[in-house]
Amino acid sequence: MEITRAFLPGKNDKEKESYLHPDTQAELRNSYHKLFDLANNRLNTRHAVNHKSDTIELHTKLNGEELDDFYHDFDLISRSVVCDYFQEEVVILKKKEDREFVT
Repeated sequence: MEITRAFLPGKNDKEKESYLHPDTQAELRNSYHKLFDLANNRLNTRHAVNHKSDTIELHTKLNGEELDDFYHDFDLISRSVVCDYFQEEVVILKKKEDREFVT
């Protein structure tokens, strides 16, 4: 996520998100800013310890739907940034009902 933040133009996460390919933006389940919040405040992504707590306490883990959404969105964003860097068209994988991937 930090690498994508460095490559995208804009002064804040909202501006940076606006530079993602429109198809990518349409498929995101969370805002770009919320993804950074999740990345920075979950045990299994970056920072294990919750420094806002008065006692030593671990952050909660990303799991279930939240974890699926995080991976989904991170894949879309990284795919979009890499394709833009190489001036290639963005490829977005979608699942059909029969579980085969299509573009």
